[in-house]
Amino acid sequence: MHLGDYDPSGVDISRELKSRFEKLGITSYFERLALTKDQIIQFNLPPMPLKESDPRTKKFQQEHGDFAVELDALPSRILRVIVAQGITKYLNLEAFEEDQKLEREEKVVLERVIEAIARSTRD
Repeated sequence: MHLGDYDPSGVDISRELKSRFEKLGITSYFERLALTKDQIIQFNLPPMPLKESDPRTKKFQQEHGDFAVELDALPSRILRVIVAQGITKYLNLEAFEEDQKLEREEKVVLERVIEAIARSTRD
């Protein structure tokens, strides 16, 4: 999952990372969670000018338009919801909850063992 600015570099990062991983023989999948054009429109985020110095600007303009938007423009409360939805989309919630239950049970056992050791060293 990827969160990034809506600008030439931010939009291109997923492609670039995927390419680098492939060169290393690593299969990967990147999903852009934010910032998307739909989110920019939906939340009426403020545009800013594109950096003409970025070599990817012309291609970005052709595909996405003449403006950029910083990820930071998205309110944090909205960003938290987007990230949570992105995680739960791929998370086996039942298995996760079972792992949490097991972790709580193991913690209780370990606390008892630690307390028993502490008692035995005091005596």
